[in-house]
Amino acid sequence: MEGKVALVTGSTSGIGLGIAKELLKNGCEVILTGSRSKENATAAINEAKASGSVVHYIQCDLSCQVDTLCNEVDKIYPGGIDILVNNAGINFVKYIDEYPVEKWNELIAINLTAPFLLIRHCLPKMRNKRWGRIINISSVQGTISAPGKAPYATSKHGIIGLTKASFFLLRSDLNQDLKKISTFNNEHILF
Repeated sequence: MEGKVALVTGSTSGIGLGIAKELLKNGCEVILTGSRSKENATAAINEAKASGSVVHYIQCDLSCQVDTLCNEVDKIYPGGIDILVNNAGINFVKYIDEYPVEKWNELIAINLTAPFLLIRHCLPKMRNKRWGRIINISSVQGTISAPGKAPYATSKHGIIGLTKASFFLLRSDLNQDLKKISTFNNEHILF
């Protein structure tokens, strides 16, 4: 993966930071993203830099700034990225009859709409390069649910469906190297 460029959303902590560090160790240049200011993300940025060479950070609220993120990525890498990891996600636990609509909208925007928009933006440049990887992080909640987690489970079911639909779109593509779209259930990832 030497010289490949990866964008990892939600990468200032946890699974996202762990993925970014592994990509860096394997020779990728990585764009970290998060809702934290650059000053508040310094520890994560420094931790990532210790794992590899080229690290960029773009602050972004994925509930409303996906276009801004795409524009910033295009400024840094006009030819596009090679690897997209849709990791960012939020959860808010409450029963449906008490669930605030604004929380629903925010959760769906970050957990499902942002990955759709990022795939939509990145895919044409991956096709032009004839190489690309898209990894969507889901959850065990994408196959089951739990009390108070109906909106979260809905978003994770959706990310699995988005992944499958994206794969079938590329299935007819002549380039075998583009047929690498995966969903991972984060309940089984350990760092």
